Amino acid sequence: MRLIPLSVWYRAAVAMFEERGMNSLVNDNLVDSVLSLGYLTVGLTGLLTSFAYSAWVRLNHADAALVATAGFFAGYMMCNVVMKLVSSAVATVFVCYGECPDTLQVGRVEGFGFLCRSLVGWRE
Repeated sequence: MRLIPLSVWYRAAVAMFEERGMNSLVNDNLVDSVLSLGYLTVGLTGLLTSFAYSAWVRLNHADAALVATAGFFAGYMMCNVVMKLVSSAVATVFVCYGECPDTLQVGRVEGFGFLCRSLVGWRE
């Protein structure tokens, strides 16, 4: 296996973004923003569930607040861990599409067509 220095990959990535535009970075950032809404939604669901449990077992207000806060952070962090996988997959598809679109076309014909229709004007 031949190892390529990181500086070579960095220069190639910068050249690709200069050549094809910064749309892929913007799209990746939008995906992360949408996923952040998912983190908050799952965190709030954990908070409400924990608070309902606290009311059901009749905890005092301080303990109920502590349990609800723990429920929020537990839900937020669990969703964060799972959605990082989704975020990485989206970033990988964008980089693969920018670097070598023919490989993506051979492996996933339907996905390639959908991506091309979605990103009209990005690649000329």
